[in-house]
Amino acid sequence: MEKFVIKLDETDYLTYQLYAASKSERIKKNRRLSWIRYTVLWLFFAFLFHLSGEYRIRNILLLTALFFLIFLPSIIRKSYEEHYLKNVREHYKNLFGAESEVWFDNEFLFDSDPYSFTKIKLTAMEQINEIPSHIFIKLKGGKSMIVPKAQIALEKFKQELQAIANRLNIPWNVEPDWKWK
Repeated sequence: MEKFVIKLDETDYLTYQLYAASKSERIKKNRRLSWIRYTVLWLFFAFLFHLSGEYRIRNILLLTALFFLIFLPSIIRKSYEEHYLKNVREHYKNLFGAESEVWFDNEFLFDSDPYSFTKIKLTAMEQINEIPSHIFIKLKGGKSMIVPKAQIALEKFKQELQAIANRLNIPWNVEPDWKWK
């Protein structure tokens, strides 16, 4: 039973928040609708000015609509990033840099940090998500454990976690190309 030492910083928490947001159907829908709403709104105003014969204003509105069509997805992405960063700084600031130890036995996953000791049944693991920089262990209660790959003996950790996933039939999703977009 090897113990793995982890220190999370704001980037780790932010990466998890963005990953979770990228998987939320509600958030994906809201982002798409915002993009469509703004573009259609400016096109509608351009159409009204076209009907009234104000072609200069129509052209300005068409250019604005084109701007929204092209650049709004990245503006929305950035605003979500800023929102989640503020949230992380507000709610997790006391945990930044706190060293925690994670280890497994046959029935439990243990997590010990300066503020708490957590004992989680392995059967509470719902799925494991792996992206280029992190492994997220999603639990059935809605919580997740964040494991930055750069901080641990990755092969040993993955070997132990894979054995648990295989034994308990826990899905392991690998997304080597994931990035917040």
